[in-house]
Amino acid sequence: RKFKRKLKKVEESNCNKCNICHRCISTHLAWDEYRKQRNLTNIITKANKRENLVNDLKSKSARNDLKGIWKSIKLATNSSSTSNTQPKVDVSNVNAENLNKHFCEIGPKLNAQVPIFNNISYNDFLPSRKANCNIDSFNEITSDAIKSYVLSLPSNKAITDQLPLKVLKCILPIILPSLTYIVNLSLTTGQFPEKCKVALVSPIFKGGD
Repeated sequence: RKFKRKLKKVEESNCNKCNICHRCISTHLAWDEYRKQRNLTNIITKANKRENLVNDLKSKSARNDLKGIWKSIKLATNSSSTSNTQPKVDVSNVNAENLNKHFCEIGPKLNAQVPIFNNISYNDFLPSRKANCNIDSFNEITSDAIKSYVLSLPSNKAITDQLPLKVLKCILPIILPSLTYIVNLSLTTGQFPEKCKVALVSPIFKGGD
């Protein structure tokens, strides 16, 4: 009788640690069910996030949206643009002039090391042409194709170093015949203008070290 009375008192109390009373047993059962539902919810959430990320990357890849692709990757990896997980590097002893000189001269230095053979043509390195493949002739680019391509470029992107795209789109109706002639002349002669091979590279500081 004393044991029954004691057990009854324990059941009526707000005990959550004895593992004997009805309240403790109900709490453990509820917690087990909660964990099952929580784990199932986490699995479904992760699967949906993964599927949404893949679909987002596919759509942005189809639009050639590189900026959007990197933004999606950052969001998926929970990486902040202000966070810096890389080890800090001491740049106090770095000479900016020598660094700039190195990158300006590395191209000509490597080019000077490439051997030149007068009796070898670039055609020797190309694969043999198939019988059904004919590239001796092609259709010239039309003015409409060039106009469509230029207008499809985003106005905040620079294709040349001195001429903004907004200006190019404004004067496109005037220079379109000349631009079409230059493009077709380059394709027919196999030569690319030397001035178009030069670019001004401006490093952009994006935070961190």
